[in-house]
Amino acid sequence: MKYSALFELCHFIIMTRPGFGKNFSREHLPIELAEAFCYDSQKNIYTHSSGNRLFPREITALDISSTQIRNLVRKGRSIKYLVPAAVEEFIRKNKLYSPKGIDSAG
Repeated sequence: MKYSALFELCHFIIMTRPGFGKNFSREHLPIELAEAFCYDSQKNIYTHSSGNRLFPREITALDISSTQIRNLVRKGRSIKYLVPAAVEEFIRKNKLYSPKGIDSAG
C-alpha cells in the first residue's frame, strides 16, 4: 500500500512543530498529494478528494530528548514530568542507564 492511500482511509490531525509556524499550508504537503486536497478557509481544514480531512492543530513544543533523560538518570536526578509514570517506574525497576537506577531521584 502506498502512503498516499492512507488519506483515503481516515482523517488526520496535523500537529505543528517548532520552526513550521502556526499555519499548515498546501506547501507542507508532498507535491504528489497537494492537488488531492482543497482548503476550506472558514473551517481551517484541508479536505481530500475522498472526503477525509486534515485538521491542523497547534501544540506546545516540549524540549525533551532521550539523551537528556538518560543523563538525568545517570546523575540520579528526577525525570518526573518528562516521561509517563509507568516509564519512570520501568526505568527505576530495571535500573536502566545507571547501576543504581533512579531510586533516589524521587
